[in-house]
Amino acid sequence: MDIDLGLIYCTCPRELAIEMARALVQRRLAISVDVLPVACGFAYWDSDSHAGADVTLLITAADDLTDEIYDAILERHPGERPPVVTTAVGRSYAGYID
Repeated sequence: MDIDLGLIYCTCPRELAIEMARALVQRRLAISVDVLPVACGFAYWDSDSHAGADVTLLITAADDLTDEIYDAILERHPGERPPVVTTAVGRSYAGYID
């Protein structure tokens, strides 16, 4: 089966990560979601630098579901501008999505 896949990177508070990952998979928006341990991150916005300790979600999904995934993340994420970034997956093991 040929399908265009995307890998979506998102960080969120730890208490929300499992709930969000489970919801994305149960709603069949994501093929899989990996919840990575807490990491310290730094960002610059609103003319200031910010630091935080969030959990990272790596979401594998069909490219055509990216907008729906963004909507689902924005519904739950407490941040004003959640860090959500998508990149195309050039190739994956064919049996992964069968």
